[in-house]
Amino acid sequence: MQRSSGRNIKPLKVPSWLQPSSSSSWALSCSWSPSLVCWRPSVTTCTFSKHSCTSLGSASSWSSLGVVALTFRNQTIAFLNDNIRRGIENYYDDLDFKNIMDFVQKKFKCCGGEDYRDWSKNQYHDCSAPGPLACGVPYTCCIRNTTEVVNTMCGYKTIDKERFSVQDVIYVRGCTNAVIIWFMDNYTIMAGILLGILLPQFLGVLLTLLYVTRVEDIIMEHSVTDGLLGPGARASVEAAGTGCCLCYPN
Repeated sequence: MQRSSGRNIKPLKVPSWLQPSSSSSWALSCSWSPSLVCWRPSVTTCTFSKHSCTSLGSASSWSSLGVVALTFRNQTIAFLNDNIRRGIENYYDDLDFKNIMDFVQKKFKCCGGEDYRDWSKNQYHDCSAPGPLACGVPYTCCIRNTTEVVNTMCGYKTIDKERFSVQDVIYVRGCTNAVIIWFMDNYTIMAGILLGILLPQFLGVLLTLLYVTRVEDIIMEHSVTDGLLGPGARASVEAAGTGCCLCYPN
């Protein structure tokens, strides 16, 4: 043990009940300034593998999106309908939207945003347009068996017809309602996933704040009783062991 200014300085140890385990995401660092000892607790954002972090983030995002969508249902429906119509206008120019829309229409068995007539917003599917696509819908709107060969012209001349006359040929319900209904059917599952992901993070933040507050109290108590912050004091800080900092003066 070194001596400074004729006084024995005891090493500062954090009690074992405050020390994080080796698997914990807490890290404690120490640094010295002329007037005080600075303890800078840092929290790593994720200690899992990259794949695990991505999966948790994706699940949390989808769950949050679903909860928000159901909370503001009317606003969500209007927002989705408006954006789907805009996307339909550029369906053949925007490959990303095309792939997403085709997937949604096949997955949820729907067509368009509000209904199948939204496809008239596209210049190629408008009933006044020339060409074979006029007044029709994409083949992903068609009702078919999985064993059948894909007929890309199955939605020919359907936009200008009533729902009951084409409901056996294409999906007549809109994708906005189909997605909202799916979210409602799985609301409890999404809420459970969201709670299961966010609750441990909230508890981690709370425990970290309690840990930092307790360490600051210990530092303050030790500095008052042993005079670590006396005039002209200089110290170098070394970290030894998990969750334990030993501060020695020069």
